[in-house]
Amino acid sequence: MLELRQPAALPAWQRWLLYGTGLAVVSSGLAWLLAHYGLSGQSAFGADEHPMARWALAAHGVGAYALLLAVGSLMPLHIRVAWRLGRNRASGAVMGALLTLLAVTGLWLYYGPLAGRDWVSVGHWLFGLLAALMVWLHRWLGRRLRR
Repeated sequence: MLELRQPAALPAWQRWLLYGTGLAVVSSGLAWLLAHYGLSGQSAFGADEHPMARWALAAHGVGAYALLLAVGSLMPLHIRVAWRLGRNRASGAVMGALLTLLAVTGLWLYYGPLAGRDWVSVGHWLFGLLAALMVWLHRWLGRRLRR
Protein backbone atom coordinates (compact mmCIF):
# COMPACT_ATOMS: atom_id res chain seq x y z
CA MET A 1 0.00 0.00 0.00
CA LEU A 2 1.20 3.53 -0.71
CA GLU A 3 2.03 5.83 2.16
CA LEU A 4 -0.03 9.00 2.42
CA ARG A 5 2.94 11.36 2.49
CA GLN A 6 4.59 9.71 -0.54
CA PRO A 7 1.67 8.86 -2.83
CA ALA A 8 3.76 8.52 -6.01
CA ALA A 9 6.62 6.48 -4.49
CA LEU A 10 7.13 3.06 -6.02
CA PRO A 11 6.79 -0.10 -3.94
CA ALA A 12 9.99 -2.15 -3.66
CA TRP A 13 8.82 -4.91 -6.04
CA GLN A 14 8.11 -2.39 -8.79
CA ARG A 15 11.37 -0.54 -8.27
CA TRP A 16 13.33 -3.81 -8.51
CA LEU A 17 11.35 -4.89 -11.59
CA LEU A 18 12.11 -1.61 -13.35
CA TYR A 19 15.77 -1.53 -12.37
CA GLY A 20 16.26 -5.20 -13.24
CA THR A 21 14.66 -5.01 -16.67
CA GLY A 22 16.30 -1.64 -17.33
CA LEU A 23 19.72 -3.03 -16.42
CA ALA A 24 19.12 -6.03 -18.71
CA VAL A 25 18.22 -3.76 -21.62
CA VAL A 26 21.10 -1.32 -21.07
CA SER A 27 23.73 -4.03 -20.54
CA SER A 28 22.58 -6.07 -23.57
CA GLY A 29 22.53 -2.88 -25.68
CA LEU A 30 26.06 -2.02 -24.58
CA ALA A 31 27.14 -5.62 -25.27
CA TRP A 32 25.73 -5.30 -28.80
CA LEU A 33 27.53 -1.99 -29.34
CA LEU A 34 30.80 -3.57 -28.19
CA ALA A 35 30.33 -6.66 -30.38
CA HIS A 36 29.14 -4.72 -33.42
CA TYR A 37 31.58 -1.82 -33.38
CA GLY A 38 34.45 -3.08 -31.24
CA LEU A 39 34.83 -6.80 -31.80
CA SER A 40 33.70 -7.34 -35.38
CA GLY A 41 36.41 -7.65 -37.94
CA GLN A 42 37.26 -8.26 -41.55
CA SER A 43 37.91 -11.61 -43.15
CA ALA A 44 38.66 -12.71 -46.69
CA PHE A 45 34.89 -12.91 -47.23
CA GLY A 46 34.02 -9.41 -45.99
CA ALA A 47 32.88 -8.03 -42.66
CA ASP A 48 32.40 -10.59 -39.91
CA GLU A 49 30.04 -9.82 -37.05
CA HIS A 50 31.18 -11.08 -33.68
CA PRO A 51 29.05 -14.04 -32.48
CA MET A 52 28.17 -12.13 -29.30
CA ALA A 53 26.28 -9.53 -31.37
CA ARG A 54 23.44 -11.91 -32.23
CA TRP A 55 22.98 -13.09 -28.64
CA ALA A 56 23.19 -9.56 -27.26
CA LEU A 57 20.56 -8.42 -29.75
CA ALA A 58 18.23 -11.29 -28.81
CA ALA A 59 18.66 -10.54 -25.09
CA HIS A 60 18.05 -6.87 -25.83
CA GLY A 61 14.75 -7.61 -27.59
CA VAL A 62 13.48 -9.89 -24.82
CA GLY A 63 14.57 -7.37 -22.17
CA ALA A 64 12.86 -4.54 -24.06
CA TYR A 65 9.52 -6.38 -24.04
CA ALA A 66 9.90 -7.03 -20.30
CA LEU A 67 10.81 -3.37 -19.69
CA LEU A 68 7.76 -2.16 -21.59
CA LEU A 69 5.56 -4.38 -19.42
CA ALA A 70 7.28 -3.05 -16.29
CA VAL A 71 6.81 0.56 -17.44
CA GLY A 72 3.16 -0.22 -18.20
CA SER A 73 2.74 -1.25 -14.57
CA LEU A 74 3.52 2.37 -13.62
CA MET A 75 0.44 3.74 -15.38
CA PRO A 76 -2.33 2.99 -12.85
CA LEU A 77 -0.69 4.53 -9.80
CA HIS A 78 2.74 6.12 -10.15
CA ILE A 79 2.22 8.09 -13.34
CA ARG A 80 -1.45 8.97 -12.79
CA VAL A 81 -0.98 10.06 -9.16
CA ALA A 82 2.25 12.00 -9.76
CA TRP A 83 0.76 13.75 -12.79
CA ARG A 84 -2.34 14.82 -10.86
CA LEU A 85 -0.15 16.11 -8.00
CA GLY A 86 2.04 17.99 -10.48
CA ARG A 87 5.18 16.21 -9.30
CA ASN A 88 8.20 15.64 -11.51
CA ARG A 89 6.16 16.17 -14.67
CA ALA A 90 8.96 17.46 -16.90
CA SER A 91 11.38 14.59 -16.31
CA GLY A 92 8.50 12.09 -16.39
CA ALA A 93 7.35 13.45 -19.74
CA VAL A 94 10.91 13.26 -21.09
CA MET A 95 11.12 9.64 -19.87
CA GLY A 96 7.85 8.83 -21.63
CA ALA A 97 8.99 10.52 -24.84
CA LEU A 98 12.34 8.69 -24.79
CA LEU A 99 10.67 5.32 -24.18
CA THR A 100 8.28 6.01 -27.05
CA LEU A 101 11.19 6.94 -29.35
CA LEU A 102 13.04 3.79 -28.29
CA ALA A 103 10.00 1.61 -28.98
CA VAL A 104 9.39 3.20 -32.39
CA THR A 105 13.03 3.06 -33.49
CA GLY A 106 13.36 -0.50 -32.15
CA LEU A 107 10.34 -1.57 -34.21
CA TRP A 108 11.77 0.24 -37.24
CA LEU A 109 15.06 -1.62 -36.85
CA TYR A 110 13.26 -4.94 -36.64
CA TYR A 111 10.44 -4.48 -39.15
CA GLY A 112 11.19 -1.29 -41.06
CA PRO A 113 12.75 -0.59 -44.42
CA LEU A 114 16.50 -0.75 -44.93
CA ALA A 115 16.54 2.87 -46.08
CA GLY A 116 17.73 5.03 -43.23
CA ARG A 117 18.48 2.03 -41.01
CA ASP A 118 21.98 3.23 -40.08
CA TRP A 119 20.64 6.58 -38.89
CA VAL A 120 17.78 4.96 -37.00
CA SER A 121 20.26 2.60 -35.31
CA VAL A 122 22.48 5.44 -34.14
CA GLY A 123 19.43 7.37 -32.95
CA HIS A 124 18.16 4.29 -31.09
CA TRP A 125 21.32 3.75 -29.11
CA LEU A 126 21.74 7.47 -28.41
CA PHE A 127 18.14 7.63 -27.12
CA GLY A 128 18.90 4.53 -25.03
CA LEU A 129 21.96 6.06 -23.41
CA LEU A 130 20.03 9.26 -22.77
CA ALA A 131 17.13 7.28 -21.24
CA ALA A 132 19.54 5.50 -18.89
CA LEU A 133 20.79 8.88 -17.67
CA MET A 134 17.24 10.20 -17.49
CA VAL A 135 16.17 7.40 -15.13
CA TRP A 136 18.79 8.55 -12.66
CA LEU A 137 17.79 12.22 -13.05
CA HIS A 138 14.06 11.44 -12.70
CA ARG A 139 14.66 9.51 -9.49
CA TRP A 140 17.00 12.20 -8.10
CA LEU A 141 14.45 14.94 -8.83
CA GLY A 142 11.66 12.86 -7.31
CA ARG A 143 13.58 12.30 -4.09
CA ARG A 144 14.49 15.98 -3.94
CA LEU A 145 10.83 16.98 -4.29
CA ARG A 146 9.80 14.66 -1.46
CA ARG A 147 12.13 16.33 1.03
